[in-house]
This record gives sequence, structure tokens and C-alpha cells, in this order.
Amino acid sequence: MRRYLRLFLSTAIAAAALAQTPRPSDWLSAGGNAQRTGWEENDSDFQKSGVKGFKAVLQRKFDSPPGHLMAPLIIGRLISYKGFKELAIVVSSSGHVRAVDVDLNQVFWERQLPAPANTCAPGITAMPAMMPAPDLPPGTPGRNAPRPIHVLSSDGKLYRLNPSTGEDVAPPVSFIPAGAAASNLAVVDNVAYTTTAAGCGATDAVWALDLHDSTSKVASYPLKGRATAPAVGHDGTISVQTADAGLLALSPKDLKLKQSLAVAGGSVTPVVFPWKGQDLIAGADGSRLYLADSPISRTEPLDAAVVALSTWEDSAHVRWIVAAASKYYAAFRVEDQSGQPVLTKVWQSNSLIAPQKPAIANGVVFGLEAGDATHHARLHAFDAATGSELFSSGDQIPSAANPTGLSFANGRAYFTTVDNTLFAFGQPMEQ
Repeated sequence: MRRYLRLFLSTAIAAAALAQTPRPSDWLSAGGNAQRTGWEENDSDFQKSGVKGFKAVLQRKFDSPPGHLMAPLIIGRLISYKGFKELAIVVSSSGHVRAVDVDLNQVFWERQLPAPANTCAPGITAMPAMMPAPDLPPGTPGRNAPRPIHVLSSDGKLYRLNPSTGEDVAPPVSFIPAGAAASNLAVVDNVAYTTTAAGCGATDAVWALDLHDSTSKVASYPLKGRATAPAVGHDGTISVQTADAGLLALSPKDLKLKQSLAVAGGSVTPVVFPWKGQDLIAGADGSRLYLADSPISRTEPLDAAVVALSTWEDSAHVRWIVAAASKYYAAFRVEDQSGQPVLTKVWQSNSLIAPQKPAIANGVVFGLEAGDATHHARLHAFDAATGSELFSSGDQIPSAANPTGLSFANGRAYFTTVDNTLFAFGQPMEQ
């Protein structure tokens, strides 16, 4: 009896101490958040001085089933039935979902989602998403409550998985046509958003699924051309860049058109950030970046097409945009010019092979050079203010990377490679 009492008391003391500690960081969607910023702004486990010591601290190769792996979601601290866990949620286009315990390098659970027969789509195409933890002070009940993992399967249904077990926390809900090629999910205020491209029984459209009650209402906004993945503003506004109508701003949940701006069609998901008390949107049309203010501010063309954007604010509260172009990274500072925001180019990296959307943490830009059929991937780290290279993984990665970008949380940069492997780079624990 005394042993059980001691166990109970030690568990209670540990839980009480946990409730008072800062929450580890999460990476909850493509770009880390619904604004698609690619910025991990609260990572206390990583400092710029430590990046030179980065090594591959996790390497987990999956045998089956086939299908390319997406960049993982990261749950910084899950209070599971097996104790406290930091999990990487890895989804394959084949519909296989795995939770990897990143400290033990072990699969914690796995789940195979169904796929429709004879589909013309390549399986799951949307990176999953979770809602952020409630913004509650330490010690508040519910602060560390588990949140479901939202996965949009190729059968067109949205699955909500228990992060501790992979089991359904609610029945799957029909969302988009089965087999549709969907863009990366965003989930805000219990509403899921995506876009679809024409083909496989689907149309070009923006979709919203309201999960507040059992009715699970679906709304859609039809398009005449493919749209990027949605970015969600701090007021809930949905922004997508389309092939035919430029940049669209839609109301949350019901997807009513609020505003459209004439920018050339493109495939770059916009990013949203605060500027002078309101949201400002950065996007790209071909080789030029733009800020969707009035009037629209555009950069001079780069000599390479822009493929992705990320944004962060430095310690001096200066806002930056970094573009992954097809051959390099280029960083721009957002400046006030006679009351209008403009982009000023500050630095550009050396030539790279297929750079992906970067992640930023504590003054460092992490960029994944995906490589190609004859060149392996490399992870790079750049000083965010100057562009000087602080780290390169060299030959540590034996194959090319999947073109799904990076995840960054708790001092580790995560990505997946074409040989079905999950990597994490960081400082070894002994250091």
C-alpha cells in the first residue's frame, strides 16, 4: 500500500510541476500554423550558437506501405497512457499514418486509412493539421488536453485521430469528392479548410468543413482555375491565390467572397502576418514577390521562379520574408515607405538544387535542399539577418528529400526523404 501511495504522490507532484512549466513547441500544419509563416517563434530549446553542432539525431526508415512521406507534424508534449511523449506524426500518400516517439526513435502507433478503389488521384495529397493548444496560463485545467489530428484521406473524408492511440475520436466526415487532389489542410476554430484541383470527380474549389456539431456542414467556393493551399488570417479570413482570379479573401466557415486582388496566377501559398494592427498578405506571381496592400507592392523579378514563402519578425521587431526560389533562397525586409509596406532584398544564398519552404527559429533560417535523381538532399542553416551559412549537413543524407518542406520544433529540424525515411537534425543530447 505504501508503495502505491508513493507512486501516486510522485505522479501527482510531477503533474503539478508539469502544469507550471512552459509548453514545448508544436508544428501543427504545413508551414507550422494556419498563417503558413514557417516561423517557430517560441522555441526555447534552440539558440543560434548551437546550430554548428547539428547532426542527424533521428533516422527512421519505414518498410511499407509504399508512397511518399510528408513532412511531419510535431506534438511537443503529449500526456499519453505511456507517459509524456514528443511525437512526430508522419503521413504517407498511401494513407498510412504513424506516430513516432522522437526521443526513443520508436513507432508509438500506426493506422492505415482506407482508399477508394480505382482512384485517379495519387492517394493522400494534403498534409494533416491540428489546432493549437489553448492560450492558457500554466496550471490552468485543460491547458495540456489532447487535440485530435485531422487527416484528409483519399476517400474524401476527414478523420480525427486520437494522438495517443491513432483511433477515431469521432466518426469520419465526408468533406470533398473521393480521389480529389487536395491541398494542405488548415484547421482553425474547429473548421477545416482545403482546396481541390479539377479532375478525379472534383472541381477547382475552396472547401470548408464546420465541425462544431454533429451536422458537420460543408461549404465551398467554386473556382475556374487551381488555387493554392489556404492561409488563415488572425481574424479568420481565408486567403488563396488562384490561377484565374488572383488573390481571393473569403469569409470563415461560409466562404463568401470579401475581396479579390488582381495578381498573376501562381502556385505559391500566401503567408499572413500582422502589420500596423492588421493582417498583411505576402505572395508571389512567378518570379516576383508582392505585398497585398493598397496599392499592391511588388519586387523586381528574380532570375528564378518563387516556389514558397516564409516570414518572421526579428528581435528588433523588423518583419522579414524569405523566398524559396527554384535555385536559391532570397530574404527581404519589409519596410515602411511613405506609409506603404515595401520589400527590400537583403541577401541571397548560393545556388541550390530544389530548395523547399524554409523554417525559421531564433534568428536562423533552416532550408532544405531537396536534391534530385542524381543529387542527395542537404539541410542548410543561414543567419537570418545576413544570409551567411551557419551549417550544412554535407553528405549525411543519402537520398533526395520529398518536396514537402521542413518542420521545426524543440531544437530539431524534421523532413522526409524519397527512400521512406524520417530525419531529424539537432544537437546531440550529450552536448
